[in-house]
Amino acid sequence: MSDERAQPYDGLARWLGEEDDDPSMPRSSGGDDERPRRRQIRAVGLVAPWVITLVVLVVTSSAGGPAGDASHPPAGDRVVAAGGDGPSPERRSGPDAGAQRTPDGLGATATGLVRDAITGRHGDTTRAVDVATAERPRPLGGDHWLVRVRAVVLRGDARRWRTATHEVWAVPMARRAGRVVGIDRPWRVAVERPRIATTGWSAAEVDHAAVTAALRQVDARPADDLDAEQHPDLAGIIRVRTAADGGAHVWLGTQPDLHVLGAGDRRAAERAS
Repeated sequence: MSDERAQPYDGLARWLGEEDDDPSMPRSSGGDDERPRRRQIRAVGLVAPWVITLVVLVVTSSAGGPAGDASHPPAGDRVVAAGGDGPSPERRSGPDAGAQRTPDGLGATATGLVRDAITGRHGDTTRAVDVATAERPRPLGGDHWLVRVRAVVLRGDARRWRTATHEVWAVPMARRAGRVVGIDRPWRVAVERPRIATTGWSAAEVDHAAVTAALRQVDARPADDLDAEQHPDLAGIIRVRTAADGGAHVWLGTQPDLHVLGAGDRRAAERAS
């Protein structure tokens, strides 16, 4: 094997000055003194590009890492989208940190307890619940809640119902052994009397046939005298009298065509069919 193959780095060594320069090149008298300095200069020139590259990589890594990237918040912070429910339970802090989720069934159980408390015969009067709706439970602390129930209470005798009152009842609730229960009998807290505020309607001209057709869509029959009136504030709203209940009023919209308000779903279904 030749010496050229045995020493592949001879060219580099020669460039660094490890061996004598090419004999064909002229030699100065101070060659022996200048050779070490020439070796140092050549070594610096060889290493300097790698040092600069390493410095650039270190600086770039420091600027783009987790500590310097403004697009990523620190790991201890939580970002909650607008309209969200806030931090998850394990991250929640403050006075409600230990609050538990409202259990299912509070409203239904409270409504049943109110029905049981009201329904029955008391002397000559019979009472029963017509409709009952539970409000959102109000926490009392721990596993205890108060639920208000709005009920329409019917009163009558053995023959028929004679009155209907709107009442509000309160029910104390708790969670016991994994289920919701009442912890005392409900009590009535209010009797409400819904009121209807009068409005200054004005007389209106309507197409009797169109009104009749619209009323028939909701199984209503127009009165002989429609007594059609225009709402004072709503340009597209009129009302007419029907033959039911001694002349009850029904509101109608006039756009895009004449229709009974509140019957939109039924009209849309009939049009689709």
